[in-house]
Amino acid sequence: MGLGNNSNVINYLQIVNGKFALKVDAATKSSVSRMNRNNQIVHEELYGQCGGYLTNISFQDGTFGTELHIEITERGVKYKIQTLAVSNYAEDFLNRLLNIKLDQVIELHVFEEKVVNEDNSYMKGVLFIKDQNNKNIPKYFSSQNRKNLPEWEKITDDQGKTKFDKSKRIDFYKKMVSQFVFTPPTTPVVQQQAKIQALPEFMNQSLNSEDFPF
Repeated sequence: MGLGNNSNVINYLQIVNGKFALKVDAATKSSVSRMNRNNQIVHEELYGQCGGYLTNISFQDGTFGTELHIEITERGVKYKIQTLAVSNYAEDFLNRLLNIKLDQVIELHVFEEKVVNEDNSYMKGVLFIKDQNNKNIPKYFSSQNRKNLPEWEKITDDQGKTKFDKSKRIDFYKKMVSQFVFTPPTTPVVQQQAKIQALPEFMNQSLNSEDFPF
């Protein structure tokens, strides 16, 4: 399955303007160029989807804040997707995590949609996941049923501006992810049929907020 376009073997992916972006050393016929946040010109090949087995999830400290790292393995090739933990992409993924059947292949799709409100309009990043039967995987934590997912905290900064603090929600996600035990493939055959184990209280029960194990 791998990425949505034909390409050579790839490893590290970021999400840029609603696409999975693979950085390349020089411009190619299929790459696009942009100025990054360090004011450097970078060349990237863009993809709309990435699929395989979910083989690891972690949180890492990055230059611009905490990052979510998602590892997808397809036929022995690892794709490591990196995005800010406070991004819509990360939340869309993490809010679906408990509904993923971890012994099956999945497809991650990303895009941007325009959001218009009374004050302004902006582009919102969206990530959704399909299972191996091409069906959308629903959110376990949703706006209609947040269960015990912490709300964003509204705070006022030194300049008197209102902002939202997501730190409690990120801590919640970290505890949730820490409960998963990933079994890495050990042979080429097993590698193509990777199985991932999770604690049964996450995957085999419908949890009420009072029952959530952290």
